[in-house]
Amino acid sequence: MNRYKPILTILAIGSLWGLLEIMPLPTGILCAGGILFLVLGRKLWNAPGTSIATGFVVCLFKIGGSTFICQWVGVLSLAVSFDICASLLWRKNEWNPVKIALLGFLSSLAGVSLFVVWAMVIAQQPSWVAGGWERVMSYAWQIMLPSTSLSLILAPAGYLIGARLTTAMSGSNGC
Repeated sequence: MNRYKPILTILAIGSLWGLLEIMPLPTGILCAGGILFLVLGRKLWNAPGTSIATGFVVCLFKIGGSTFICQWVGVLSLAVSFDICASLLWRKNEWNPVKIALLGFLSSLAGVSLFVVWAMVIAQQPSWVAGGWERVMSYAWQIMLPSTSLSLILAPAGYLIGARLTTAMSGSNGC
């Protein structure tokens, strides 16, 4: 069972996050919810790359949308940013809620920023280029502010859920 743990963790957490992503919720809430699941997944299996793999699972849930490429980039921007931040900051398994909140905040900020760079510079999405900095600032207020604020709460929540699941799984007899 242990050799399948990383794959099962990625599939389970990615599926839960994917189910959240198909709900008609504001993007800022979806980003913060993604942070919760990324922290939860990283608590269950703390290895670089697992967050990015989880993001790819989430992308499978986004295939049906008319703007799914944009949504994929949003999900993967968050997953890549979290993976980098967690790999740099999450050196020990024992963290306190303040450090986890900071990880969630920084990952959310970096993920939304990476998406904006993709939309304006790399892909040069017409609506983003035409909107210029006014569009970026509007997006920041509508998406980044709620996402980073909620991540301050949801990141520690994901860690606590992961800690309880880890304790529960280690206490089971495997049946």
